[in-house]
Amino acid sequence: MTFPLDQALTTLVRHNAGLPMTNLVDMSFDRDDPRRRAAAAYDAGVFYRDSAGIWHDLTSYLPEPLSPVVAVGIDCEAVYAMTNGRGLMRIVGYRNA
Repeated sequence: MTFPLDQALTTLVRHNAGLPMTNLVDMSFDRDDPRRRAAAAYDAGVFYRDSAGIWHDLTSYLPEPLSPVVAVGIDCEAVYAMTNGRGLMRIVGYRNA
């Protein structure tokens, strides 16, 4: 299975990391609406894609200094980000980002 390049997500990840490219470490799909998804990039933070296909940067909701994000989850209530060193973060109101 292959996935097409998502230029909007690639641009967000590159900008946040300040690098030519960093790798996504995890992606999660909302069971209630699979068009909504969350993505995590180790050095670049957390991102949310709404039902319209627009990506939003949720990294500002995480504490600073930013710890590397190693996993992400999403449901109808929150986006969850697991970091390396700070534990699990719950981002509520992500649909308003």
